[in-house]
Amino acid sequence: KSLVDLKCGENIYFSTVPVPWKNAIMSFYREGENLIYGKGSKDSSKAIGHYTQLVWHSSYLVGCAVSKCPRNRMKYMYVCQYCPGGNKGFRIHRPYNRGTPCASCPDSCDNGLCPNHCPYNQNKYGDCPSLAKGDGCQKEIGLMDDCPASCRCKNNEII
Repeated sequence: KSLVDLKCGENIYFSTVPVPWKNAIMSFYREGENLIYGKGSKDSSKAIGHYTQLVWHSSYLVGCAVSKCPRNRMKYMYVCQYCPGGNKGFRIHRPYNRGTPCASCPDSCDNGLCPNHCPYNQNKYGDCPSLAKGDGCQKEIGLMDDCPASCRCKNNEII
């Protein structure tokens, strides 16, 4: 589950009969009803991970496919992969930044969404943005490898 150094996330939907893609995608989306933004699931027995991966702020490459497995009880497997993957444990309860549409990308807003992604893999550390300020990426040995998104995406790209 990786693409050019990008680790990808995945959602899977199973069915006994063929169903429209809308059914699979909506099953992921409906988990959003269980999410309390900034806190987590309303109930620990209710899943939110399919929803949060579906709406993850920095996932911009998405591919979906269906496979028929005739020997299985659940014969149809609908799979979507999202790159880079979301659901980072420390942030799963905040899959996107709340606020006015395009507030973080006013110069490149596209239909209410920020399209300016950072094509580099996720940062290794949470404090990479502060470490990369100024000429930190040139001064600190290894910072470019540990913080590729913060070091290489300096024009408000979404990390």
